[in-house]
Formats: sequence, C-alpha cells, structure tokens
Amino acid sequence: YDASQTNTERDAMKLGYEIAKRNSLEYPLSWDRSEQADEEWLGCSLSRYPCLSIRKPRATSLGRAISLKRTNVYKLFSTLTRAYMKYTYTV
Repeated sequence: YDASQTNTERDAMKLGYEIAKRNSLEYPLSWDRSEQADEEWLGCSLSRYPCLSIRKPRATSLGRAISLKRTNVYKLFSTLTRAYMKYTYTV
C-alpha cells in the first residue's frame, strides 16, 4: 500500500480499517460492513495528527481532458519520433 497516494477522506478511512484489521485491533462492527473506518475515527485521527492533510477529490480540468485526446497524444509522439530521427541524441 503506497501511503503517499492516500490523501482523500475515503482513502484514509479505508487505510484505517485495513490497519486495524491486519493488526487485530479492536474496532466497531460497522467497519466490517462498510470495509472502512467511520468519520468519527477520521476526525479524531486528524485532530491527533494535525500534520496530515486530506484533500477533496476534483474532476479532471477541461484543459487536461482536452490534451489527453488520442489525436493529441499521437501528434506528440509523431513529432518526438521525427525529432529523434532528425537529430542524433547521446545519453
């Protein structure tokens, strides 16, 4: 599990549940049903460890979505291929 990628509330609550379960810690039965810790646990954890930051997930921006179109990616790699063929690059 990559802790550097855990930064949303849902991810943090799932991680809390996984840690409690793997280490045989006591936790409420409701966690088993939802397979994640509850919001009360999250609030207490954030109060106890103020250095942790949680972000709200955002949708992909319009600019980023437009630039990831297949034609734009193809154009980028075609241009890159031509540049490699035209110029000699050494590593």
